[in-house]
Amino acid sequence: MFKSMTGRQRRNLRLLDDLESRTGREIYKSDYFNVALSQTHHNQTTVAVHTLGVAATSLRIYYMLNALGFHLDKESLLKGSLCHDLGIVGRSEKFENNRECLKQHPVDSVIAAREIFPDLDERTEDTIRHHMWPCTLLPPHHREGFVVTVADKYCAAIEGVAGKFYCPGNRFLRAMRQDNTVSGHTDKTALKTAG
Repeated sequence: MFKSMTGRQRRNLRLLDDLESRTGREIYKSDYFNVALSQTHHNQTTVAVHTLGVAATSLRIYYMLNALGFHLDKESLLKGSLCHDLGIVGRSEKFENNRECLKQHPVDSVIAAREIFPDLDERTEDTIRHHMWPCTLLPPHHREGFVVTVADKYCAAIEGVAGKFYCPGNRFLRAMRQDNTVSGHTDKTALKTAG
């Protein structure tokens, strides 16, 4: 089976394995992620689909940079990308306007990440706290933060222009739901057919 797959399909399976790691499963079973599955984001998608797209795009960049000799902390990158917008959950009740949301949701996302991972490391916290740069004043202090920031802007642009069916996270959410779960074992053949 593996030999008959294209390079893109093999890369998607590697990304899915990363997304379904123990770290990913901890996030997917959280109340934050369960609400994120149905909360609209960027008018075209959900917070969960956007988050999965940012994580998958961040991992693609990670593997490219790794091949070029730039080493990043994959665990911090994955946690940061999967938690970066969890502070948006409950947006309409928490924030009065978009400006308040833009400034406060990274702080709230760190709080959410600390509920899931009480021992959250500084690199991951920095990634989450500064992912809205350049809209916020301070840039990330680590490479992982810059990767998540770029992936976040890329996914938001795709979601805004191309619509929900072209969101980078959709393919991964479909594959993760193949066996009617988001957090458990998944039939990875769904990504093979997704191309």
